[in-house]
Amino acid sequence: VSYLGVTCAPVLFLLYALVVDRNAWVRSRWKYLLFIAPVLFVLAVWTNDLHREFWTSVIMIKGSYLAMFRHGNIFWIFTAYSYAMLACGFFFILRASLEQPVFYRPRNILMLVGAFLPAMGNIIYLSGVNPIPGLDWTPLCFSISGLILLQTIRSHALFDVAPLARAQILD
Repeated sequence: VSYLGVTCAPVLFLLYALVVDRNAWVRSRWKYLLFIAPVLFVLAVWTNDLHREFWTSVIMIKGSYLAMFRHGNIFWIFTAYSYAMLACGFFFILRASLEQPVFYRPRNILMLVGAFLPAMGNIIYLSGVNPIPGLDWTPLCFSISGLILLQTIRSHALFDVAPLARAQILD
């Protein structure tokens, strides 16, 4: 069940970035096609015992509660898809930061930092430079990211409709 969130998070981040960028594509019906791959990845996770293409094996580390996962082809395709969605999201938020009034820049930068942290935790986990083999740093980085995003929402009135209304009137 947790992979529902894991597979959809990069797509949702991209859709958020498209909203920040005021990109017309976010209002298109085509955006729903971005969710086809996450659904297929979740199905691959649920049926992994049949094909072993998401995880090829799991090895428990002696003396700990950690496990080493050997990843299969579908996992690496999922990882590439996820990082492509994140990269596109980073691009749209960066572009919005440069094109929108300076007032929005701190909010956008904090949102980028909040999205970047889990990606870095995941890269550490997957790259082989993990200081604690078997420990996935991604959930810890998501927790730190959540605190950053909460502070961003509170301090920058992220869901305040007044700036949006003003932008719609002036545009």
